[in-house]
Amino acid sequence: YAAEGNTTTGNTFAKKTLATTYPDGYARVAYKLKSQVSQVNLLRFRDAAGVSIGYVYLTTTGQLAFHNDTTAANTVTAIVPGTGWHAIELHVAVNGAGSTVGVWLDGAVVPTLSGTVTLGSAPIGILQIGETQAGQTYDVVLDDAAFGTSRLGPIGDVTAPSIPNVTATATSPFSVQVDWAASSDDSGVIGYDVFRDGLLFASLGTVTTYTDNTVLAASTHDYAVRARDAVNNISALSAPASVTTPAAAAPVFADGFEAGNLAAWTTNAGLVVENTDVRSGSFAAEGNTATGNTFAKKTLPATYADGYARVGYKLKSQVSQVNLLRLRDAAGNSIGYVYLTTTGQLAFHNDTTAANTVTTIVPGTGWHAIELHVAVNGAGSTVEVWLDGAVVPSLSGTVTLGSAPIGILQIGETQTARTYDVVLDDAAFGTARLGPGT
Repeated sequence: YAAEGNTTTGNTFAKKTLATTYPDGYARVAYKLKSQVSQVNLLRFRDAAGVSIGYVYLTTTGQLAFHNDTTAANTVTAIVPGTGWHAIELHVAVNGAGSTVGVWLDGAVVPTLSGTVTLGSAPIGILQIGETQAGQTYDVVLDDAAFGTSRLGPIGDVTAPSIPNVTATATSPFSVQVDWAASSDDSGVIGYDVFRDGLLFASLGTVTTYTDNTVLAASTHDYAVRARDAVNNISALSAPASVTTPAAAAPVFADGFEAGNLAAWTTNAGLVVENTDVRSGSFAAEGNTATGNTFAKKTLPATYADGYARVGYKLKSQVSQVNLLRLRDAAGNSIGYVYLTTTGQLAFHNDTTAANTVTTIVPGTGWHAIELHVAVNGAGSTVEVWLDGAVVPSLSGTVTLGSAPIGILQIGETQTARTYDVVLDDAAFGTARLGPGT
């Protein structure tokens, strides 16, 4: 590939804002002039504010030249590079009246365009190829553009890095570690792209390992990796590495209401088991109320300092806040719960601190799965929330939760005077990740 500017109105360019500013820098572009009526500007430096420092160009008669924006001076040579591909390299060292400009054509210095000049004091911040000005007519092809802090030479790097050799290992039901041997490249590898099931999944730096924490239990995926070098040459994709995650650990308690009743729960109110709108199986539990108090509680067989809870839900309508999934201690005191605000935003309430954390996520219509992890350890406690198997970062982290361990799982809400219609299914509690279920 190369980039062509074929125009009768001008304005064919590309600018790159550099990673930092440089008082001393080198730039290169290769060009092929196919036709021209107007002047053709090839390679320009600007400062970080976008002010032009100077540029190399071809006059209307094809002569190589340099324009100094500080002094507004044009230096025109007798050199007419002619047809075919050529490489221009421009060196600028900004130092007021003691500044330096150097120009090379096809690797040979151009003496009349190289020497001490006045350039001001603002360092280089932007590389530009082509020209922003309108009203010009030409056809020029550009390739192998580069910027560096030392001589680049006329030849661009077109060699792709070597192909990584990839392995993938399931490290848990919900994580896969992808490893690869470092690629080699003549200009140096600067990063890797990880693909999952044929789609770009993550772009990384020079690491050689990556952990995918978004997989689900008992799922199969193919991982492949490609390498990128300093001039954006990209290797071919590696051979795919296939991996299957193990099934999730069995929960301590689970109920999908497949008995057609709420007998598995310790107490309940307001929920009706129905078989017309289900997430899995044949039954689910609906809370359709204008007064609230639609819930089911399960007293767990022991207390747990670290536990995971899940419920699938479908919100059919709401006027009020809708509380979905709550954990309580053995005395019935609430530890915290996941809910939907009156505007449908996903949120978490911490009962120890009385703090609400509201996200911008509005899950929307249809079935969704909420998973809540609580590890009770005073000021060093942990809360994590997953929506449909994907972690919600703003609801996950270290919090203060007191010291009483989990003793009761609750779905729905005990409070009255609320109006909503929500269907619940696939409830569970366990001591390890449960995943979103069906």
